Amino acid sequence: MKNMNQSLKKGKEKKYSTRNR
Repeated sequence: MKNMNQSLKKGKEKKYSTRNR
């Protein structure tokens, strides 16, 4: 569960970062 949550957060951060840039 912790690993999945981290992966989801990382993916979301990457998506947001790309969209923000």
